[in-house]
Amino acid sequence: MEASRTTMKAVYLRSIKLTFLVMLVPSMFLCIVSDYLLRLWLGVEFAEHSSIVLSIVAIGIFFNALSQLPSMALQALGRPDIPAKCSLVQLPTYSLLLLVLTPMFGIAGAAIAWTLRVVVEMFYLLLTSLSKMSLLDDLSRYRYVGKATLAILLSSAFLLVARFGLGNPYVVLLVAVIAGGTYGLFVWNRVLLSSEQDTLTGLWKALRGNTVRNPSA
Repeated sequence: MEASRTTMKAVYLRSIKLTFLVMLVPSMFLCIVSDYLLRLWLGVEFAEHSSIVLSIVAIGIFFNALSQLPSMALQALGRPDIPAKCSLVQLPTYSLLLLVLTPMFGIAGAAIAWTLRVVVEMFYLLLTSLSKMSLLDDLSRYRYVGKATLAILLSSAFLLVARFGLGNPYVVLLVAVIAGGTYGLFVWNRVLLSSEQDTLTGLWKALRGNTVRNPSA
């Protein structure tokens, strides 16, 4: 029983770590280059009215992805009531935010309300799940958060300079790809453990194997 709980804790922490690292890059970069992406895809007029919405939603998607793990973990621990109670408490607050922010800011206000909701939900469920599993005693296991956040902030700063300094959307997107690749290399070499690298390598090989066997998929 104790061995299974130890394994569950290790898998849970690894899942949080990998989800955090994987979702951080596309969310932050989408937030920064949303205007250029929409300009290239749907035109200038659409981008002028919708880029801020995409940026806000991109942030919310990051936190929403992280919130799925603690929600499932709490249910696995026999406490499905915690996510349910959290949702019930959120309902009146979220409704109030929508009533206030949507008339003030339009669709951007609705995006802000949703993002605020998922941010609060993620932190509550995450801290509660970590507490239930006694995983808050050693904060050193979460050092990767600081490293990865520093890396993405530096990359984002570089990308912002390119966005406002160069102005060419194609150049900015190229810089985004380069910055994302640099972040990936940093995470692979400085943040991931060798066991996690082996896990990701195995998943990649399995994915490639399935693709080769099913070329039409």
